[in-house]
Order: sequence, then structure tokens, then C-alpha cells
Amino acid sequence: MEEIRLGVENETRATEGFSFKELLQKDNFKRMFTAFAIFTAQQATGATAFAYFGPQYFKLLVGSGNKDLHLTAIFGVVKVVACGIFVVFVSERIGRRHVLIGGAALMSACQITTAIAVKTRPPPAEGEVTSSGIATVALIYIFIIIYNFSWGPLPWPYVSEIFPARIREPGIAVGVGSQWLFNFVFSLTTPYMMTGLGGWGTFLLWGVFDSVIAVVSFFFLRETKGLSLETIANQEFRKNNDGHLVHEVEDADGKGSVTP
Repeated sequence: MEEIRLGVENETRATEGFSFKELLQKDNFKRMFTAFAIFTAQQATGATAFAYFGPQYFKLLVGSGNKDLHLTAIFGVVKVVACGIFVVFVSERIGRRHVLIGGAALMSACQITTAIAVKTRPPPAEGEVTSSGIATVALIYIFIIIYNFSWGPLPWPYVSEIFPARIREPGIAVGVGSQWLFNFVFSLTTPYMMTGLGGWGTFLLWGVFDSVIAVVSFFFLRETKGLSLETIANQEFRKNNDGHLVHEVEDADGKGSVTP
């Protein structure tokens, strides 16, 4: 209890005299923009659209009939089980940055491969089971497993870790606000995407989004695993060659030095 009390007192002292103008300071703004971008990217993976419009998506893969409803139910079960396994057994064993980069790249591969399969072997109108239909459904299940091992759960701890106590509350608020904003945007536009782009075009677009996310994550995300919140808060928000945050300090002569 004493540690909790001291923690609350320290956080209260850290936020005394806070002004929203501080959010525009260079390093603070980088952290704010990162939080906004992380949750925007989470929604741009396409997983949320699949969760909301599962039957419509599976109908693009298997054609008519009621198989789309059964496949959507299985999709939900796979999603929950995969996320649970990751959170309980995996999340604290591996670095966040590498998982987010790899997850986006693998999701892109699943979506683009699905797009190619749907384009070259469209589902039969009568809803017959085909090898291409089975393959594309399997790809979507693999996609959602990858999502729940990366971009599904990881943005939440990552965003909470990158802020110092002084701006943590408004910073997380900005990140979560972008999550709900783009949840609404993609939920609203997905039916128009499926109508305008068709099945293969919709999957291709999500694949392109995931590719962009992987590339941007590689160049701009910082590693936070294994660092205390205080350490991250006192570090300049940039990375060294291996993706880890670095801390710039000054020696007695006023010259800067960099430590990992």
C-alpha cells in the first residue's frame, strides 16, 4: 500500500502546473503523434472490418449459402483464443517493435495472397466447397491469429509505455481517441470498399495498408520492452540502430553523449 501511495503522490507532483501547450513541445509531440499513428494503424490492418463484416467477407470467399455464418463464428473463437494465448504466454517474452513489424508484414502476405486467389479463382455462385475457398478461409484465420499476436493487443501497452507521467493521461487519450475515430471510419467505409473494389480488390487494399504499416514501423517504432516507465520517460524519443531508445546526457564539459 505504501508503494501505491508513493506512486500516486509522485504522479500528482509530476502533473502540477501542466499546460496543454506542453504537448506541442518537440519530444512530447513525437510521442503524441506516435500514439495517434499506432492506433490508426491498428484499425488499418483490416481486422476490425473483418470482425464487423465477417459474413460479408466470407461470402466473398465461399460464395452463397450459409457457410459464411459458420465461418464467422469460428473466426470469433480463433480470435479470442489467439489473443488469450498471446497475452498470457507470449507478450512479455518478446520485443514489441519486432512483433509489430513482423505481424504487419505477415498480415500483408495473407491479404495479398487471398486477393490473388480470389481474383484468379473466384468462388462458385452455387456455394460449392472448393480447394481455393478452403485455402483463402485458412489464410484469413492465419491473418487473425497473427493480428492477435501483434497489432490486436500490443498497441495498448506500447502506447501506455512511451509517455512520461506528466503527459501520460492526455497522450493515451489521444491514442485511444484515434482508435475509435478510425474504427468508425473503416466501419463506415468497408461496405463501400467491398462494393466498389470487389472481393479481390478489398483484400488487396488491406494488404497494401499492412505493407505500409510494416515499413513505417521498421523505420520509426522504438523498442520499449524491458525498460521501466521512468527510463523511457527520461529518454529522448528516438532510436539507435537496433531500434532501442537512447538517452542523451551531457558530461561535465557540456558535450552530449548517447547511452542505450
